[in-house]
Amino acid sequence: LDWLAGSAGWQALSFGDDETAGDIRYDVQYWDGDSWENTTVTNIDDSPADLTGLDTGICARIRIKATFSDVGGTSYLTNWAIGWAPPPYLEVLSEYPDVSPGTGTNTVAYGTSMVCFADSPVPGGQGTQFVCVGWTGSGSIPATGTDTSTPPVTITNDSVITWLWETNYWLQSLTNGGGTVTGAEIWVRSGSNATVEAITNLFYYFT
Repeated sequence: LDWLAGSAGWQALSFGDDETAGDIRYDVQYWDGDSWENTTVTNIDDSPADLTGLDTGICARIRIKATFSDVGGTSYLTNWAIGWAPPPYLEVLSEYPDVSPGTGTNTVAYGTSMVCFADSPVPGGQGTQFVCVGWTGSGSIPATGTDTSTPPVTITNDSVITWLWETNYWLQSLTNGGGTVTGAEIWVRSGSNATVEAITNLFYYFT
C-alpha cells in the first residue's frame, strides 16, 4: 500500500480475524527498493495497531505479513485496513480578500512551511481605507499577532487564521482667509481622536 503524498502520515492498521482454531500474528513491512523488510511494528495480535511512528520517507510503501499457526484447526483473516490521516487544512477568514493564502479552506501538504500575510491598507471609498491590525490563530498558527504577516509556520494539523481589520478616514483641512491648520492631512483610525490646530496670520482673527 502506497502512502498518500501530502497526508499527515500512516495512522493505524485495523483487522479482524478468527483465532478460535489457531493463531495469527502480523508484521508491517516496508519496501526498501530491493526487498520487503520489517518495520518496528511486528508480532501484532491486537487491532488496531498504531503506525504513526513509521517514517513516510522510509516507509512510503508498506504491506502486512500474516503468520498463521495451526492449532488443531484453521485460523483465518477476515478483513484488514491500513489508513492514513488526510492532509491538514488551513482555514483563512478575512473581511477583505487581499490575503495569502486566500480566504476559504485551503488543503495543505503535511509539514508545509509558509508565511501568511495580508496586503494592507486596502483602499475603500473616497477618504476611506481598511488596515490590517493583526490576526488570531489556532492549530499551527500562533494564537495572536499584531503584524500584517505571521512568522514562518509549519502546518502539521488543522489550523485557522482570522485577519483583523479596522477602518481609517482621511482628515482633510480647508482654510478660508489668512491662516494655517496643523494636525490634519492624515489618516485617522475610526473611533479615535485627532488634534487639529488652526493658527491665524498677522492681522487676521476668527469670527
